[in-house]
Amino acid sequence: MRRESDVLALVVAMPAVTPVYGYKGLITVCDMYAADPRLSAVENRQYDELYAHLLENRRLKHEDQLNALLDSNELPEAELRDALPARNSWHEFMSTRFEKKA
Repeated sequence: MRRESDVLALVVAMPAVTPVYGYKGLITVCDMYAADPRLSAVENRQYDELYAHLLENRRLKHEDQLNALLDSNELPEAELRDALPARNSWHEFMSTRFEKKA
């Protein structure tokens, strides 16, 4: 089995999309990691470090899009709660959102 860092070296991009229903219909929320050849210091890292690397180096961040949709009142908060994969994800996102506004 390959080490996680070996697999990450082969990744060009990892896109993810989630449909959510806003007040005006279906909205596609996007998230994407795109490899940057200048960031090659991922060798011999543990899974947690690789996961952190992926999160920190995303080109599109679903949190940014969700915040914009909530700020513009295009997305009901209840729909967001249903769209996030786990209840803890919703609580984490909302607590981070309020911390940034304070």
